Amino acid sequence: PSPTRIAASNVPVSSSRVEWAPVLAFALWLWMTNLLANLFDVIDRWMVLHLHPDGAEAALRELGQYHSARIFPLLLISLAAAVGSILTAHLSRDWEAGRRDLVARRINLALKLVGCALIAIGTALLVLTPTLFRTLYPGKFGEGMQLLPLTLLAGAWFALSNIAVAYLWCVERAHRATLAFGVAILVNLALNAWWLPLWGLWGAVAATSVAQGTALACLLRAGHRHGLRLSTPTLVVAVIPLALYGGAV
Repeated sequence: PSPTRIAASNVPVSSSRVEWAPVLAFALWLWMTNLLANLFDVIDRWMVLHLHPDGAEAALRELGQYHSARIFPLLLISLAAAVGSILTAHLSRDWEAGRRDLVARRINLALKLVGCALIAIGTALLVLTPTLFRTLYPGKFGEGMQLLPLTLLAGAWFALSNIAVAYLWCVERAHRATLAFGVAILVNLALNAWWLPLWGLWGAVAATSVAQGTALACLLRAGHRHGLRLSTPTLVVAVIPLALYGGAV
């Protein structure tokens, strides 16, 4: 037989199935993770609309206040998501090259740098809040201005989640990320159902903040179980955004 036939005879018949099955499974879990993460933008507003104690008209009015308080945190989340996407490519290259310790160090460094940047920017926004709201929304969104510290807290934790999830993608444990966001969504639903009838919009925003913190904690826990050694400063930076709720001081 010719060399071509010999080479062809040595190729396993199921090679394409072996190659594509893990890729398709990873892609499915990745898609599910993104779907659940994006549901955070829908759940709280949907529940405010349907469970607000003062009815639909009051709910729509307060959703406008909520939207005004989310504009700046959403910008921070978008920035962190871009950093996470760029970081994932470098982490995957190091992981495939066998530099596992370097991957862990880079994740720790990224979490600390992004966390410190979010805290600094969030503090600056809180200092400038009265001026920003008087300039952008003169006399219209007073409650949105009061909600800003809480939405900044939720945004900071969600932004850090965009960094932490890169490790699970890198080590091909995307299903763990899906589970983390799934747990956080259940927490969000439960707390919204409990707090929203009691405190209205404030209850919904508080529930979302706790859910975002839950997602970050679950992602870091899952990463730790799969070899991510979290340094003490990293854990401190992950908790410090709680100070944003207390205001600029």
